[in-house]
Amino acid sequence: MGKRIRSRLGLLFSVLCLLYFSTGVNAAVLKPQLDIQTLSGDWGVSGAGNILGMDATAISIITDNGPIDIPDVDFSLTAQNYSLTGGNGTTSNIYTFSNGSLTAGSLLTADFSNLTLALFSSGTGIFYTDLSYTGGSLMGSYTGGRIEGSLSAANSLNFSPSFAANTTIAKVGPVVVPIPPAVWLLVSGIIGLVGVKRRF
Repeated sequence: MGKRIRSRLGLLFSVLCLLYFSTGVNAAVLKPQLDIQTLSGDWGVSGAGNILGMDATAISIITDNGPIDIPDVDFSLTAQNYSLTGGNGTTSNIYTFSNGSLTAGSLLTADFSNLTLALFSSGTGIFYTDLSYTGGSLMGSYTGGRIEGSLSAANSLNFSPSFAANTTIAKVGPVVVPIPPAVWLLVSGIIGLVGVKRRF
């Protein structure tokens, strides 16, 4: 009977790991973060056809002890193959780009497969995606991370035929994905059942 319980607990652990690593909701960017902003000489954000481009500058690395200034590093991001995936067409439109990459000089290079861009009629927008790191001195032992940012002075809710924003602020860093509450509930229920079974 002990072997059966251990076998079931092993199966349960495998299922929980699968659920944990396949869940991407509520990811939070951890520190250290690369601080990216649009400076004089950067062209900001633009889009035409099905390609989104960002040109900005990495100005510091944000740690738990505060920002560390670094020499300005060119930052660029390119995303392509978009589709309109949400919004109401009046106050917001949400676009999803199926692939792309980013580069921050020799600090970081990364690829992504699912960038979300939300544009609002107020002339603002947000963007985010999970990253697969491909190189750079900030990569360290991390294999992936996330970029989250905002933009302003968007000239249109519509990405096509053309789109532009002159201000970009973003953070790039590793991520942690919390275990969903449903998984915690499942685990506590199973532990309770194991305890009840031992009594009988």
